[in-house]
Amino acid sequence: MNRTESKEILNQIIYLYLVEKLSLQAVGKQVGIEKQAVHERLIRAGIETRPREPKKTLSKKELIRLNTEEMLTIPQIAAKLNVSSYLVSSEMKRHQIKVKIWNQKFKKFPQFSTLQIGETTIIKNEGWKNPYSNLYQFAKNQGIRISIKRVDDQHFRITRKG
Repeated sequence: MNRTESKEILNQIIYLYLVEKLSLQAVGKQVGIEKQAVHERLIRAGIETRPREPKKTLSKKELIRLNTEEMLTIPQIAAKLNVSSYLVSSEMKRHQIKVKIWNQKFKKFPQFSTLQIGETTIIKNEGWKNPYSNLYQFAKNQGIRISIKRVDDQHFRITRKG
């Protein structure tokens, strides 16, 4: 590459970065070089690069509310907050929030997830072949312990133990 070609590429890099406001990576793709090379050329040309975008963070209180009270999954939370599922998942890990897993059957029993220790609720059997296993599995997914007593053929008394 001769000096003229090199100057043309540098002018193109400067134009794409300053006028078009492309990222270093996007400029590199257009010009056909790595983003580190774009960065080095801008610095050598005396052009200051833009600061990185600050990392987006999500509040612990909001994540807990959306996951436990609104019973939303990670992808649903991400869609509601207009962020990636990866960000929601990593923020929940950072805040040490145990992810509650919701499925369609569980949404039929919102009272089940809000039971306090010692409280009781009655739940109707939804035609499960093995209702005890299903109910214990729901509780396990919620991270709680329960006691189940059959009230009649169609109903169970659920008491939260822990």
